[in-house]
This record gives sequence, C-alpha cells and structure tokens, in this order.
Amino acid sequence: MSTLREEEMTNKRNDGNTAAKDQARTPKQIFDALDKEFHFDIDVAADENNTLCTSFFALHNPVVDNPMQLTKLPLAIDALNQDWVNWTRVGAETFFCNPPYSNGNILKFVHKAWLESGTGATVVLLIPSDPSTEYFEFCFENASEIRFMHPRVKFNNPDGTPMKGS
Repeated sequence: MSTLREEEMTNKRNDGNTAAKDQARTPKQIFDALDKEFHFDIDVAADENNTLCTSFFALHNPVVDNPMQLTKLPLAIDALNQDWVNWTRVGAETFFCNPPYSNGNILKFVHKAWLESGTGATVVLLIPSDPSTEYFEFCFENASEIRFMHPRVKFNNPDGTPMKGS
C-alpha cells in the first residue's frame, strides 16, 4: 500500500458539474435509514429544496416574496460561522450534513462537525470516500465512526429525481 506525501493531498473534489452536485439531495432511503438510527434535528448544509429535515441551516438566505411560502424552516444562515451548540440549547442535538462538494467545502464541514462534536453535538456526515483528500485523512484520524456504503450512492436532484452519475 503506497502512501501519499502531504503535498499531494487535496481538500477539493474535481468530478465535474459542481453547481448541480452542490445542490444534490441525499437519496431518501439512505437518509431515512440514518434518521431512524440518529433522529436528526437539523440539516446543516441545505436549502428548502434539498433538505430532508423539517429544519435546516441555509447556505444562503432563501429568496421568497412571502416567507409564508416556505414549507420548511431555515433556522439560521451559514452553518460554518455559528455555534451549533446554541441550537442544542433549544432541543437540537443531532445534525445531518451532506455538504456541498465544491471549493473545499467538504473539509470545512468536516472540521466544523469535529468542533461541534466536541461540544456534545452528534453530527453525521455523508461524504465521498476518497483517501487522496485531506478531509478523508482528517476523518480517518478523528471520527468516532466511519461507515462505507456499497454500492456507490447515487444522489438525487433537489426535486428528488435521480441525478446522472454517482
């Protein structure tokens, strides 16, 4: 087994179509199985169109003419720059995260999840298994548990229809 030198590692994925992949929705059967086990309170990297939780941290302010149009509740904006533990004080303890894959976001969310877990939060991340990345190494060294899914997850578009590729 060969090892990578540190400078060969990356924190980014380059597998095309980043805009669509950033908005990908977790397949409902995978989410439901994890939710049955962990009982998620908040999706920390979502929007109204791709979250499977009733509450989420939005990556951007929802653009709606009438806030009453929102069918799911954005609790806060920008999950990376707030304390999730504040939400544990109002009953949220378990967080789901299928982070956007572009611009090094996976590593950012992995680090944030690790920090939040140190305050008592339970965080479940759904991320690619890529040993050439810095985030994979960080998870391997710090996660309390790692599960590998087989076959590869085929994500959905925000509307729930299957996405091309995996």
